[in-house]
Amino acid sequence: FVNAGLMKLTQAIGIIFGANIGTTITGWIISIKIGKYGLLFIALGIFPLLFGKSNKVRQIGRILFGVGMIFFGLKLMSGAFKPLRSNPEFLESISYFSGQHYGAYFACIIVGCLLTMIVQSSSAMLGITMALATTGVIQFHTAAALVLGENIGTTITALLASVGGNINAKRAARAHGIFNMLGVITIFCLFPYYIELVDWIVPGDPNATNAAGEFVKIAVHIASGHTLFNVSSTLIFLPFLNRLANLVTRITPDKEKKEQHHLIHLGDPK
Repeated sequence: FVNAGLMKLTQAIGIIFGANIGTTITGWIISIKIGKYGLLFIALGIFPLLFGKSNKVRQIGRILFGVGMIFFGLKLMSGAFKPLRSNPEFLESISYFSGQHYGAYFACIIVGCLLTMIVQSSSAMLGITMALATTGVIQFHTAAALVLGENIGTTITALLASVGGNINAKRAARAHGIFNMLGVITIFCLFPYYIELVDWIVPGDPNATNAAGEFVKIAVHIASGHTLFNVSSTLIFLPFLNRLANLVTRITPDKEKKEQHHLIHLGDPK
């Protein structure tokens, strides 16, 4: 929309603020134990997809089939991560990231950022993080730090999309990156208190297990922390929306175009 001139820069930044909050619904969907319904959704979607007579029916089938594949894939992924919690080599390799100090938090943020840049999907990385946490491979504070890094890494998608766009599209993409980075820096400085706040808001111990050895409450803690981060960042920086627009305008100035020599008018010869 910005690239097409249908939206101003300040409007685009406001949309970005709202989109950051809206994307947290993915974490809540993943946190619900819906993996067992994956095959059901696949079965409900495959028949309209293959045998639907109208395009509307086929589109509904695609939606059900896609959602079922996501749910079923998350279930398979969670099962695949379970052996890692008893693998001494893997546990030794991530021992530093499991520490409760700022060095470990910073390392987790960097790892989450890099992995999300590679995958180019914060939702996919959020699902992987939750799968690691619910199987006991990582603890809540490690998962929360990874999610912060994923919020920075997801901005690479917008930055890549702005390549070849006009000046306002590039400014909007950079505003997205700056906003997420400033939000992560703010929460990082208060990270221990941020973890305590999430534990206070969400009842239950995130590291408690059930009879099957699953960490049933940690996924809700991660989803709550993700939502809390995006909502609080938006509320903090919303009053400075115009200043953010001015900042990205200064760091992404209009390039002066040299005037091309051209013929203005050719009169009839007399």
